[in-house]
Amino acid sequence: MPSQAEAPALSEADLRAIERLLADFGHAADRLDPAGVAALFLADGELVAGGQRVSGREGVAQDCRTRFARPGRATRHLCTNLRIDPQPSGDVCVAQVQLTFEQAEGTAALWRVSDVDDVLRRDPQGRWRIARRVIRRVMAGSA
Repeated sequence: MPSQAEAPALSEADLRAIERLLADFGHAADRLDPAGVAALFLADGELVAGGQRVSGREGVAQDCRTRFARPGRATRHLCTNLRIDPQPSGDVCVAQVQLTFEQAEGTAALWRVSDVDDVLRRDPQGRWRIARRVIRRVMAGSA
């Protein structure tokens, strides 16, 4: 029986950098910073959210500008149940649960629970970036 290639172990520095990358996504989104969100992706990275797929940093930034355009919009992202799984290819697959609170001017607060699946890869400078992020809503409601 052929042996499967083993995934390379991640260093403590890699784990911290990956955790920071994931936290930076919520931080930039909560501060309505489209360029900050887009910078977390590889140049050809992909975001799939709300049934829409966008590609490239400019596509991600434009998607964020559209989402952030509602007057008085505020969000907060909380993530938990983090799983970081290195792959034999050198990529890292990450799964987490995201709780998002959102409110726009004059509207009731909304909440969403989503499964977030990422493929992370190093950019040419060796930094971890998002190659693909898929956000799937599992449940939602209003406060």
